[in-house]
Amino acid sequence: GLYLTDPQGALLVAADRINADLAIDSAWTRSLHLDALSIHGLRGQLGLLKGGGIVPQLPKGDSTADEPPPRVRIDQLSLSGGALLVRDGSAQPVATLRLTDLGLAMTKFDSTAKALVPVTLTGRLGAGALRLTGDFAAAPLSFDGNFSLQGLDAEPVLAYLHRALPLQARGGQINASGAVSLTA
Repeated sequence: GLYLTDPQGALLVAADRINADLAIDSAWTRSLHLDALSIHGLRGQLGLLKGGGIVPQLPKGDSTADEPPPRVRIDQLSLSGGALLVRDGSAQPVATLRLTDLGLAMTKFDSTAKALVPVTLTGRLGAGALRLTGDFAAAPLSFDGNFSLQGLDAEPVLAYLHRALPLQARGGQINASGAVSLTA
């Protein structure tokens, strides 16, 4: 079990069970190499603030450090039974999104490699289903893939549409799919 809070006692991240199999070559490659990392019951929350900030705030890195962060390699990564609560205070009314039954599968992750790594993310959004599949690269950070949303309750999305468009829609479902391409 893992349970981390911020200084005020609010949950940052928690997990029911974490299993990691350290590869022996970590001792001489000066990297963290895991044959397998399995996380069950990972939970967290994220708040989007009106001014564009996020809660929790990530600590600022040490800009005076000359050395790059250590290399991390994970041959098999799996996440099951995860949950994330996202509360967007910038939407009016405030929008809350609960992602549950989150699952993630990734193979051959390397934090310094430009090679693409296959990733699958699945989960539930209320009564709806989410599926995201694609290829992820860590250096530079990028993702190319496809998403699918099935049976998603439209109410949280309408909070955003009401701000931008003269709509007065209520209720409904969203079924959507498309391509995703992100580069940092």
